[in-house]
Amino acid sequence: MTIKLEPGAERPRCACCNKPLPKHTTAVYWNGYKDPPAANREEAQRRTNLQIVSVKKHSDGKIWCAGLWDGVTWVGPFCTNNCTMHFAFAAYKAGYRLKA
Repeated sequence: MTIKLEPGAERPRCACCNKPLPKHTTAVYWNGYKDPPAANREEAQRRTNLQIVSVKKHSDGKIWCAGLWDGVTWVGPFCTNNCTMHFAFAAYKAGYRLKA
């Protein structure tokens, strides 16, 4: 599940523990078959219109994988499965039930 916010909005927080939620990213790979690995971060950025938030490099320093973020999508509303379970158990203890 993801949360989309307007650009520049305050970073959302977990509904259970209130930690900042992680960015929803996708990975792009330059494996050398169609596209050669990027020489540096600037070259990798020219190949995409999304923000690069992480890179993986070969031993020669060329970038073969980049984590991309659209600037508005976050993982949520919980930061981990553990928080999801804690929240659900707390809701159950409080008397919340789904209608069948």
